[in-house]
Amino acid sequence: MEIIKEPQLDYLGTVANSPQWTFPLHEHCNHCELVIILNGKGRMIINDKIHYVERGDVIIYNSKTLHEEFSNAQSPIEFIYFGIRSLKIKELEDNTILPVKCNPKMNMGKYFPTIETLVSLIYKEFSDKKEGFESICSAQLSTIIHLIHRVSFRNERKNKFEPINSQLIKKYLDENYKKELQLKDIAKEFNISTYYLSHLFFESYQVSPINYINNRRIGEAKLLLLNTNKKIKEIANLLGYTDENYFSHFFKNKTGESPLNYKKNELTRRISN
Repeated sequence: MEIIKEPQLDYLGTVANSPQWTFPLHEHCNHCELVIILNGKGRMIINDKIHYVERGDVIIYNSKTLHEEFSNAQSPIEFIYFGIRSLKIKELEDNTILPVKCNPKMNMGKYFPTIETLVSLIYKEFSDKKEGFESICSAQLSTIIHLIHRVSFRNERKNKFEPINSQLIKKYLDENYKKELQLKDIAKEFNISTYYLSHLFFESYQVSPINYINNRRIGEAKLLLLNTNKKIKEIANLLGYTDENYFSHFFKNKTGESPLNYKKNELTRRISN
């Protein structure tokens, strides 16, 4: 990616502490806009496609891109946005940050702390307007755009032959349910936000990814209790639990019985050869 003409910051603004915040459908004809999600959650409709966003995400509105924005009432969105003009990237239209084929929303992952630092510097320089602030803001915006292209290229290569869908996520969970996975770990694997991950998975299976993992563990635990003579500690270890007591408490919380009581009660009802 080669920036032929450096971006110039036209305006910036913030949104925070507004549970009912929304911005109706609109487009920017003479500039592009860059949105950095700092906290909370939201929903962005970009060219008729819904994107669920949260902290760590960056949203790119190329010039003449129709979009609409909504905050999440339970977890109000907080973001900073930059209006950019005079940007020219080689082989792209004026005021276009990413090619149209690219996803306009991406999670910046390990680069997000750097993005936050650059955003803070831009905000301070643009607010103070001391000598040379335009050049400083332009340089930091260029760095952010380079990082966006780096992440976009990585995501495009990773997902080129296997687009993200709920079946793909389920396959990953089935292969890794014994690991101590958190929602953020799963989202990182697919380079999507935890908010979008949860929505996508729940829409297909009516259960959250973490509850799916827990249900798989309980199901496997029941099979091992009924079909083997393994001790509770062994079963716990096989399912990724390092603490036997924690596993027993978890099992009872989910089933209403301790592992041993479950095994005893089920075997009394089973007829075998």
